[in-house]
Amino acid sequence: MSLFSRISFVNLYSNDQQRLVSFYRDVLGMGPAEPIEDNDDHWFGFSAGSGLTFAIEPMTNRANYANVEYRKENPVLIQFAAENRAQFDAMTAHLKEQGVPIVNEAKEMSYGTITNFLDPDGNLLEILLSKG
Repeated sequence: MSLFSRISFVNLYSNDQQRLVSFYRDVLGMGPAEPIEDNDDHWFGFSAGSGLTFAIEPMTNRANYANVEYRKENPVLIQFAAENRAQFDAMTAHLKEQGVPIVNEAKEMSYGTITNFLDPDGNLLEILLSKG
């Protein structure tokens, strides 16, 4: 087993945190990781299954890293798993009903079928129905 075999937290920064939180909460239906009434760190966490927390923070929180050299532009791909074709089709249909921009719909890849879409910040998201 690898020392780094389990991710527990993924964070996404946004210039419009509330709009992005609303998208993941209201359009995708993700539930909060924990009730947050007054969060001093100004982040909002979602439960992403298997003990994984997916959080959104305002871009201003990156100021804490001002003296650190790191990649400032972070294009990401966030992938959601579909358990079966019916769920994959329902997820894709839901996105279309909500007016979410679709990049690729039910595209066959060597590893499965994907639908790519964009969140309000332009981050690329994907639904994957794995082969097999």
